[in-house]
Amino acid sequence: MANPEHLALLIQGVEAWNTWRKEHPDITPDLSAANLIGANLRGADLRQAHLSEAYPMGADLREANLFGADLNEADLCEAGLHRANLMEAGLRGAVLAGAHLTEADLLDAKLSQAHLSGADLRAANLTGADLREAVLSWADLTRADLTLANLSGAGLRQGWLSGANLHKANLSGADLRWALLNGADLGQADLGQANLNKGNLYGADLREADLRGASLVGANLNGANLNRAKAGACRLLRADLGEANLSGADVSGADLREADLRAARLMGADLTGANLTSADLRNTLWSQVKATDAILEEAKLLRWRTADCDLTGAQCSRADFADWNDNEPQWRHFAPGEFEQIYGQLFAVEVLFDPGTPVSVIGAAIELLSSRIPDAAFDQLVVDQRGPAGRWRVLQPSLEDARERFDSELRDLFALLGKPADDQTRALARMGSYALVGHLAQWHSARPGGLFGPLIQVTTIQGDQRNTNVLPNAAYYESFSVLLTPESIGSGQSGQHLLEALATLTTQQKAAAQVLEGLQQQLAALGPELAQELAFQMQTAQPTLRQRVLSQLAQHTAAFAVNVGAAAFWSWLLPLLSPGLGPPAAPPPPIPPLNP
Repeated sequence: MANPEHLALLIQGVEAWNTWRKEHPDITPDLSAANLIGANLRGADLRQAHLSEAYPMGADLREANLFGADLNEADLCEAGLHRANLMEAGLRGAVLAGAHLTEADLLDAKLSQAHLSGADLRAANLTGADLREAVLSWADLTRADLTLANLSGAGLRQGWLSGANLHKANLSGADLRWALLNGADLGQADLGQANLNKGNLYGADLREADLRGASLVGANLNGANLNRAKAGACRLLRADLGEANLSGADVSGADLREADLRAARLMGADLTGANLTSADLRNTLWSQVKATDAILEEAKLLRWRTADCDLTGAQCSRADFADWNDNEPQWRHFAPGEFEQIYGQLFAVEVLFDPGTPVSVIGAAIELLSSRIPDAAFDQLVVDQRGPAGRWRVLQPSLEDARERFDSELRDLFALLGKPADDQTRALARMGSYALVGHLAQWHSARPGGLFGPLIQVTTIQGDQRNTNVLPNAAYYESFSVLLTPESIGSGQSGQHLLEALATLTTQQKAAAQVLEGLQQQLAALGPELAQELAFQMQTAQPTLRQRVLSQLAQHTAAFAVNVGAAAFWSWLLPLLSPGLGPPAAPPPPIPPLNP
């Protein structure tokens, strides 16, 4: 029971009460079981007070200080607690239904089994709060901070958690049916065995979240980020995962029947034993996905693209390849093992250009080929001993067709400049790239010996098998790669890549010289502006790496002097590697080709 003296003082008003608290800081007020219905306690100092089983229903406790107060089993139904300080307060079993707790501070508060249905907790701070088995149905937790909060077994049915911060929160076994979690941060949260059926998680951040055994039947996960999430044995029946990021996620054994995965990203995902019967995989990219023993019966596979996937034991006797607007399925049947054989391999096409090809020409050619061959995805541009090479992943099982298409498109480019102007215009209309011809024409006028010089070869790669079709002249060297494009220089990556490549130069002098020649010609073609940017990047490289590069290059100085004009190259390269010297005014002129 409440101390009568303490209760009498509180009834006198907040000002008298707060004055008494200041004068008697060592006294702990006892207001347990007090009848405070509708009381005006705004701004009251109730720190550490005993209010267990009290009745402050509908009381005005806005901005009150209830730090560490004992409110266990108190009835705070519809109480006003806006911006109240409830840090470390004990609220076990308390009734807070319909309470107004906007912007309240409940840091580390003890709210296990509390009744908060319909409470307004917008922007409240519940960091580290204990909400085990609390009832939060229809509660508004929009933008609330629940970082590290314990909500295991809590009832959040139809709760509003849009934009809430639930990072590393424990929601295991929680009831989140029909909950609004769009845009919420659930990174590294524990949602094991949680019920999220029909929940709205549009655009939610679930990176590294634990969803093992959770139920998300019919949930909206469109655009959600599930990167590296653990979702083994998760129920995702009829879930919307369109445009979701499942890269690196573990979805092994998950129930994805009739799920919508259109345009989802699954790079490196684990779908071992997952059931994708009748799932919609249209326009979905699977790269390095492990899907052994997965079930894909009657899945929608129009423009489903795979690259380097493990589909050992995958089951699919027929799939639907109907177009977007088709009302009826377009079935394709697969013999036993055929589906795995077709889709479970790495298909790639590599186009090798002459070492002297300017970056502008290569970039335009890559753009044209990518637009003309939509079933091949551009992977990377590398510069190695052979010259610059573009690499595409073929995202459908028609490798020979893809190679023929690349050959055909390139041959059209070779023939284009030899045509009269009118014929060239017609060819341009068919090829659909005026910009590329402008690049080629400018370069062709300076290289009368040929459009791409000894331009070169198209190589198809299937697993470990390589098949090369030479378009004229090619010399093949075992390659190492260095990414070197205007785009990558602009993003600040190429300097580091170039230093690492130079640091691993082969000891074979001719191969090393060939590499440096190709790199120098590529760098010269970048133009002064990009050369200056690359110079800045190389200047800021780590001193130990810079020293390693110099040491490696010193071993080949004599060979460079003979084969590639080392003096000109060093006069340009050394300032880049030595920050004190500053970058050169311009790249050196191109050096003559190697003698046979």
